[in-house]
Amino acid sequence: GVVRGDMRRVTRSPRRPTSPPCCGLGKYHRRGHWARLRAPWAARGGGVGAAAAPPIEWRRRGRSPDAVAVAPPHSGACGGAQAGAMLRKPVEEKNNERRDGNGLWAGASEMQGWRAEMEDAHIVAPVIEEWPGHSVFAVFDGHGGRETALYLGAHVVASLVEHCKGKSDKRDIAAGIRESHLVLDKAMLDAPELRHDSSGATSIQALFTPEHIFIANAGDARAVLCRTSDEACEHLWASEDHKPTDEPELKRVEAAGGIVAMRRVNGVLAVSRAFGDFEYKDRKHLPQSRQMVTVVPDTTHFDRTPEDEFLILCCDGVWDVMSNEEVVRFVRAGFRAGCADLAALCDDLLDECLRRGSRDNMTALVVRLPGATGSFAPTETQVMEYLAARRKRKEEAEAKAAADEEAATAELAARSREAGAPGRPDGGSGAGDGGAGGGVAEVQVVGGRDGGGGGGGGGG
Repeated sequence: GVVRGDMRRVTRSPRRPTSPPCCGLGKYHRRGHWARLRAPWAARGGGVGAAAAPPIEWRRRGRSPDAVAVAPPHSGACGGAQAGAMLRKPVEEKNNERRDGNGLWAGASEMQGWRAEMEDAHIVAPVIEEWPGHSVFAVFDGHGGRETALYLGAHVVASLVEHCKGKSDKRDIAAGIRESHLVLDKAMLDAPELRHDSSGATSIQALFTPEHIFIANAGDARAVLCRTSDEACEHLWASEDHKPTDEPELKRVEAAGGIVAMRRVNGVLAVSRAFGDFEYKDRKHLPQSRQMVTVVPDTTHFDRTPEDEFLILCCDGVWDVMSNEEVVRFVRAGFRAGCADLAALCDDLLDECLRRGSRDNMTALVVRLPGATGSFAPTETQVMEYLAARRKRKEEAEAKAAADEEAATAELAARSREAGAPGRPDGGSGAGDGGAGGGVAEVQVVGGRDGGGGGGGGGG
């Protein structure tokens, strides 16, 4: 029966799957769709018997040691699906990479942030020994684990070399990039390290040849190309995100036997193109390009010009809180203030996104092109303004972190008093539920499995 007051589902037999009452998917059970939905739903604490069951706690491989995900009873608009967990405090340490070659300078930074584990990976390869004159840069935004993203980081360059080397025609190179995506995705099925893995990853890749720039996008990681002639940022080129609600994506998902609910594929996955995610690619009678979730990229190419200033590649943890124009102006301001360390500039960008409320993993990669050379002649005023803005961001971040820590300590003390245990307002060590002295940190569960979830809502 259904208790209409709080919309909770009560079942007499745990063997018979029933769809959550508030999502309107009952008809799909009769058509066999719900059988495919039930497993991921139940695994995330929702669905059958969720209303009567107590909270479930578990640890995930690769998670931060002080993070435990707590699955609450089914609530809200199909809130049973879970993407991951949030830490009590963000992990702000960053991994940097700096490289140059072939007339390109690149820097990258990645930060775990509020997420319980880091699932991003990236490639900075301005020089490829077996392919002189060519460069590859990429960002991979993982979801459901980091294994797929790490695999891509280790194999994408070799795959592009295999499928594109020796080709000079733009259409042939674009076709090689597409084939690289398809072959690599298929090869992942036989990879020993991914044999029992169900993770996925969106991808944004940039291939530089001596004459052209190729951008290949699958998912919601994004690239933005900036030129010196576009001072007002009015004619920026940016890749298009792939969302299940987009008309071409929706038609493909439904044609493959899936549904889009809560703006997600089968109510779970928030992107419609990605590597991995093979549970959405199990229609044996359909080619890779027509599965519910496909890895076929949108590929765009540009002729290289002296006006090319820089290329930005970021995961959706950045784009959730900053627009294309805001990111371009931020990077350009760093250039004109004399910030030649691109990795440090990416650090500043991630700190700004964290200050604006991004709650996802974040990776930013900036490639400075020859057209940006003139930007490295800053005036004293520009340098002072940039350094002042940087100090202000740091002070605001420290003040916010202190306020969050104070609020968390007060909440812990209140919970301890309610439980009849002596409070620990100083956050001391003990077997509490999240003090700074070694207890398990309480985390916040967000909805849906995806490659992001910025703004605290639940986006990777």
